[in-house]
Amino acid sequence: MTREIHEEFGLTIEGARLTGRPFPSHQQSGAVSWFFTARLRTLEIAAIRLGDEGQEWRMMPIAEFVDHPRAVAHFRALVAEAAGGFRD
Repeated sequence: MTREIHEEFGLTIEGARLTGRPFPSHQQSGAVSWFFTARLRTLEIAAIRLGDEGQEWRMMPIAEFVDHPRAVAHFRALVAEAAGGFRD
């Protein structure tokens, strides 16, 4: 997982800082995908650089993401569920 974070965002995040949970894959029937969260430090946010697959990113309040019309539908519920640990 830490390799994927580095490839996608240019960040090195220690595995101990990640919290994850499985969910049914939306790309492959019967497969499992994982949803990870982590608190990012200010310097890490400033260092984010998208890899070849990313199109756009920006920081926004969780509620704004959950209600955003361009948010990936199945991620809305996952983010809303995970938000309980990130509301301070």
